[in-house]
Amino acid sequence: MKIAVLHPQAKVMGWAVKMLFLISAYLQNKNSVDFYTFSFDKANCFPELNKNLNIINLNLKWFSKFFWIISLSFSLRKYDIILAWNSPMHFVAVFAKIFNPRLKIFWYLQNIPVYYLPQNKSVLVYFKRFFEKLIIGKIDKIIVNSHFIKWEVLKYFNKESEVIYPVIDTDFFVPHPTSPYQGEENTQEVDNISPPCQGEVRGGLSLFINWRLVKWKNVELAIKCFFELKDKYPNLKLYISWDWEEKNKLETLTHSSYSLSLWERVGVREDIIFLWEINEDDVKKYYNKCSVCLFTSKIDSFGLTIIEAMSCEKPVVSLRLGWAIEIIEDWKTGFLAHDENEFIQKIDNLLQNPELRAIIWENARKFVVNNFSKNTLYSNLDKLI
Repeated sequence: MKIAVLHPQAKVMGWAVKMLFLISAYLQNKNSVDFYTFSFDKANCFPELNKNLNIINLNLKWFSKFFWIISLSFSLRKYDIILAWNSPMHFVAVFAKIFNPRLKIFWYLQNIPVYYLPQNKSVLVYFKRFFEKLIIGKIDKIIVNSHFIKWEVLKYFNKESEVIYPVIDTDFFVPHPTSPYQGEENTQEVDNISPPCQGEVRGGLSLFINWRLVKWKNVELAIKCFFELKDKYPNLKLYISWDWEEKNKLETLTHSSYSLSLWERVGVREDIIFLWEINEDDVKKYYNKCSVCLFTSKIDSFGLTIIEAMSCEKPVVSLRLGWAIEIIEDWKTGFLAHDENEFIQKIDNLLQNPELRAIIWENARKFVVNNFSKNTLYSNLDKLI
C-alpha cells in the first residue's frame, strides 16, 4: 500500500513527531511511506529516527500555505491511506479525498485543537469549527492518545475514536540495577554524565522535572515544592531539565524575595540545578539518580515523561488531570494530587519513605512495559492498517 503521513512541523524533538517517525519507520517495512511536512529540521529533530525515512519538506511560509494545501491535496490522490496529525493536516486529507473517494483517512489527535478552547473567539476560529464539522464525516477513523481525549472527541465531534497510546523505548529507559533505593546512595555512572551534571548527584535526595520549559508546564510549582521541603530535607536538590523558553523567568524565580531568606539560611543557590538541553542518555541517568520525578503541567494532553520515569522505576507525583488517572493509580504506580498542597505532601511522603518508593516503582515498570512499549504500538498498527 502507499501511505502518506502528514504533520505540520518536524523541527523540534517533541513526542508527537517522535511517534510519527516510529510509526512511519514501522509501516515502511511492508508499505511505501512518504512523510510530508511544512517545515523540517533534519539535524535537530530525532536524526537517528528520520535518517531512513522519505521526508518531503514543503518548506512553506504562512502566506503560501493555502495554495500549497490545494496542490498537496491533489498530489495525495495517489495514496491508499493518509495518516494526518494535527490541524490543518486533516483538512488537507479530506480535500485529497475529493480527488480519490477510495482514499482512507486516519486522523491522530493528541489533543483537541486549540480553536476549541473557550478563550479563542475570533471569526477565523468560528470558521474553522464550522468547516471542521462539515468535513469530520469524511474521516474514516479518529485515533487518540488517551481515553480522556476519546471522551473529548465524542463531546466536540459526536464521533467515536480509537485509543492508541504514545510509546517510549522501554529497552532504553530501564532502571539502574545496583541500588535497592535508587536516587540516594547509588553513585555509579555519575562520572559518565556530561557537564553540568558531573559530580552533582552523589548521595542525598533529589527531585527531577524533565520537559520543555514553557509557561503552561507550570514548572514554578516544582520550585515552590523545593522551597517548602528544603528545611525538612537540607540536602535536597532539584534538577530542572530541557528547553530554554522560560529560562530567564525561572532563574529569576529561584532568586525572588519569596526565597531570599531561604537562600541565606541554607545556601540553596547550589541546590537548584538547571540542565539546559542535556541529551537523552543523560536524561535517563537523571531519572535513575533522582528520588522522585515531578509532573506539574495543568494542560498537557499526555505526560510522556511520566512514562519514561516509570519505565526507569521512579515514583512520579502528578497533578490529577483527565488523562493522568489512566496511567497513574494513586499509591500504587505513582501519586496524584488535587492541588498544590497535596502535591507537596505526597512528595514529602515519598522522600521520607524509601520502602514506599520501592513498592511504587515495582508496579510502575510492569505497567509501562505492558501498555507503552513499541511492540504494543506495532501490534495496534497491524490491527488498524
